[in-house]
Order: sequence, then C-alpha cells, then structure tokens
Amino acid sequence: PATSEETVLYWHKFIDYDQNKTLLICDRNLVRSISWSDLSTFGFISGREIELDGTPYKCRILTGGSANRGDNYAGGQLPNEWDRYVMNGADVGEPHFAYAPIPVPEDYPNASIYNDQAAWARAHNQAWNWISVASWCQETSGSDRRVLRGDHSARYWTATSPMNAYAYYGWRPVLELL
Repeated sequence: PATSEETVLYWHKFIDYDQNKTLLICDRNLVRSISWSDLSTFGFISGREIELDGTPYKCRILTGGSANRGDNYAGGQLPNEWDRYVMNGADVGEPHFAYAPIPVPEDYPNASIYNDQAAWARAHNQAWNWISVASWCQETSGSDRRVLRGDHSARYWTATSPMNAYAYYGWRPVLELL
C-alpha cells in the first residue's frame, strides 16, 4: 500500500550520554481516548520489550514528574523526561540537546494557549504536537491519580484518575534501545 502523510510516524531521536540511553520519542500521541489503566494492562507504562526490524526496544511512555512545580502551568517536578526531552530544558536553563526542538517562552505561559492559533502554528508544537491532547506519563500522584503532560501549554502538568479515557488524553510511545 502507498504511504501517505497521514500514516507516516515521526520520531525524535535522543542519544543521551548523560542518562546512558538512546530514545526514540514519537512526535505525537498515536492513540486518543485511552486510559492509563489500559496502557498499564498492555505493559506500556514502564515498558514492554518489542523488536522492530531486528532491533530490540522497550516500548513505554515518558516520565512527567510526580508533582507540579508550584502550579500546573509551571511543569512537573524535576527531573523528568518530558522536561528533559520535549521541553529540552529550555524553561530551566540551557537546552540539553542543541539539535532538538526548543520551545519559546510563548509556548509555556502561565495560562492555557489551547485556543491560540499562533501557538498551534509555532515550531515547537509542530514538532511535538502537544496542544489539544495531553500525554500520559509514568508517575502516580498520590495513591489514585496518574500524570499527564501537554494540552494547555508545552509544560502543563496535571493528574487524574487512571480510569479516565477522554478524547484529549493520549498515548505517546517511547522506544528505548535495549
């Protein structure tokens, strides 16, 4: 079958010498309206071993911080992978990766930019597709809530019931080279 723009997956590759790992992070959520509990059932929270073209990976989701940094718009408690890779550390100092997308301060204000058409069109959202669908993350927040990142702004952090499966919650896979 022919390949179309709608069926091509794009991945951001990070060779992280500081963390001693290589990650491929999908540029978007592949599945919407999925719960954290569903992802857990299939083994995609902390990782499930898979093989693609003869290469072994752990397929999982990002970490996002077990609490916020003062409020939901301030991002997740550091360190976490959303702030390291998606935010590229830009909101806390120098970017970690010179070759990776870097958000501008307008991508992470202390208010929702969900309805801001300029934000939708900016380079960082075009690279990561974080507006409109939050990505489930590994952490728990308290005993009965799970973490989500993105949606309202690039560093937005929230937590909700692991059973919730709304259209604006999604699965952004990470492939970690084994």
